[in-house]
Amino acid sequence: MNKANLDIKSKEINNYFVICINNKIFIDNYKKPVKFFEKKSLHKIISHMKKKKSITKLYQDNILKLLQFNNGITKKNKSVCINEILNYVDTDATCYIAEKGTELEALQKCEYQKLFSYSKKKYGIELLIQSGVMPLKQNVKNHIKIKSILEDLDFITLTYFYHITHVTYSIIISLNLLDRQISPNHAWKVINIENNYNSTNWGKDKENEKKILLKKKLFTDIIRFKKYFTKAGDKYEV
Repeated sequence: MNKANLDIKSKEINNYFVICINNKIFIDNYKKPVKFFEKKSLHKIISHMKKKKSITKLYQDNILKLLQFNNGITKKNKSVCINEILNYVDTDATCYIAEKGTELEALQKCEYQKLFSYSKKKYGIELLIQSGVMPLKQNVKNHIKIKSILEDLDFITLTYFYHITHVTYSIIISLNLLDRQISPNHAWKVINIENNYNSTNWGKDKENEKKILLKKKLFTDIIRFKKYFTKAGDKYEV
């Protein structure tokens, strides 16, 4: 089916809207209609969907998958989502740096310290940092503080935070991104410090580069997803 055969439009039902794709209501993974409560976001999503060239491409789109994930969050299962994010407290990528005295360690410390400073100042979060990959056990107080932050997030923002954390492997980076202390472009640079260092010094690995491109596409789509639901606008470019 080509682009010309895609019929995408909205439909109002009671106090919300749904999107119909070729006369079929767009549903989530639980077979429930994906609901929209604000016209501006609805129109942005429809405009995004209409750019897809086929029904296959449409349903493979990251934005649609994020919409389905978000629609599946409820007050009852929100805690499951939060607990999955909290798993990253002890494994946060910014807490594991290169061997002391190396150029890579200096690069990581230069970027990570800014992120840690903000998280400490704004939220009182102080994570342990070490060289190497031996598991860390962070203070339980940090778990409690981060859990409190996550519990206050609306479903859209929680969906955004959940997926950004899964891509960055870092709650610290996600918090700084959420509060606009760093731009998406800067965040992507921070995520790839070690990879860029290795590529510069040892050469690029083609298979790894393919994985990074897919990861960047997902990262960019998560940022775009949040922008579709940001009323005040986002000063950062995708």
